[in-house]
Amino acid sequence: MTIFISNDGHRIVVINDFIEGHLIKGKPGLIFFLNGKEIANYKLSNIIDDTCNVTKSIWHTTWSLEDFNFAKTDSIFSLATFDFNEFEFDTYNGKIIKKSKPINFDQNTLIVYGKFHKGESEEVTMTILKHIAGKKSIAEKLLFKTKSYGKGNWEEAVMIKNGIDVTPLRFRRRFIGYSCLKY
Repeated sequence: MTIFISNDGHRIVVINDFIEGHLIKGKPGLIFFLNGKEIANYKLSNIIDDTCNVTKSIWHTTWSLEDFNFAKTDSIFSLATFDFNEFEFDTYNGKIIKKSKPINFDQNTLIVYGKFHKGESEEVTMTILKHIAGKKSIAEKLLFKTKSYGKGNWEEAVMIKNGIDVTPLRFRRRFIGYSCLKY
């Protein structure tokens, strides 16, 4: 497990990334403590939208970007999931303050994981491997423009708005999970 302790030592946040056998059932994904007492816990299935947006090793399960941290004098704990959800939690009571998609996400935005080849042109065609968020399309291919990738073959999660790559830096070039957990 990954454990964070506030500077005053009174608040602890535990990220459960050691899910034995990759069976999530009722196991907590995130636990908050205040002065040694558990004040809140969230099942992994309540934090991530799709239990197939994780990465797994023999014992560990990673379901969030590794940029989680305390903020604002340790009163807020923030993290982002492979589902492109951004969370903020109050470390004094463990409650969710914010759960949202990145700022540019709206009804004209699609988040997908796939493969594409980038040449000289800004225009690329992606083969969609997984739909993450936004209006689901029956198409297996997605045409979009990007300035964020050099020549070569890429397998990435991208956020596309009106045909343009608007993936926030926080999510760019981070491995997005493509494995599933069992219940």
